[in-house]
Amino acid sequence: MTDSDPAQRAYRFLQALASDLSNKQISFPTFTGATIRVRSALADPAIDAERLAHVISAEPLLPARLIQIANSVAMNPGGKPISDVRNAVMRVGHDVVRSTAVALAMEQLRAAKDVQVFHEQAEWVWRHSLEVAAISYVMAKKESRLSVQYVWRIMRKLEGANDPVMVKQINAGNEAIVFVDTTIEWEKNYQYWITPVTLWQNGSRKGEVEGDDSPIVTLLAHDSFPPAAPSGVQAVYSAVPERPFIDLTWTPNMEPDLAGYNVYRHVANQPPVKINSELVKTPRFADPEIQKGMKYFYSVSAVDLRGNESGQAEETSETVPKE
Repeated sequence: MTDSDPAQRAYRFLQALASDLSNKQISFPTFTGATIRVRSALADPAIDAERLAHVISAEPLLPARLIQIANSVAMNPGGKPISDVRNAVMRVGHDVVRSTAVALAMEQLRAAKDVQVFHEQAEWVWRHSLEVAAISYVMAKKESRLSVQYVWRIMRKLEGANDPVMVKQINAGNEAIVFVDTTIEWEKNYQYWITPVTLWQNGSRKGEVEGDDSPIVTLLAHDSFPPAAPSGVQAVYSAVPERPFIDLTWTPNMEPDLAGYNVYRHVANQPPVKINSELVKTPRFADPEIQKGMKYFYSVSAVDLRGNESGQAEETSETVPKE
């Protein structure tokens, strides 16, 4: 048989597989994409053990390694065996899942044939990383004064600006957070994103480590919010000899972008009609277009500088005397 013979190639493959199995050196391929999916799942603060186990089970080597760790003496001092991924995740915790996924991916990368030319450098980096991680872990355990705080920084950048600004820093947590930015200017474009930050302090020393930014959201700050409807509308007939009128007054609105008011009037069984030709600038209006013996109903709305109009105030009425 020759090397090109399928039977010969199969025989050699079985020989190599048997050798690896006997030496416990067999290594199945772990794709980087699987590790990324696990890390993305762990980034979700609301993920539970059931969902995380489903993501992990998509790759065969990681579940086996996690179950092995969960049944180790360090993780299982009572000797109660675990045989499923969900309980293994619950026992070892998210940090161990994350580090194990990355470690397996690195092992596969080191063993890949395409990078054998860099094997010596890759091996040095791998061992150096392990040493640094081990030293850091021991130092953190022994240093009781080290404190850590996790926060989210809400960042904003105005279109055309050189640098972003931090508009709010919020303590990280599992609950949903709603933030309202009241420092914007209307009709301008902004970009928003969130930067996770780890704040640390060790005695008089302190610092921070930023994580990866969230995706950027771009929006136009368009004012579509009307003022509040006016209140306290009153109507009083004024019998001025030259030209009688109905005098309207109301409580002034306090919005800083208030432009003025519209006044509406109607008689019984008729729809309201706006009776001012221009916005009324003060909380008072005189209506001289009245007739004796008629009852008029009045309401008022508020309008801001961008033309947003409020709902109408509660109606009031006044009757013009017949004589």
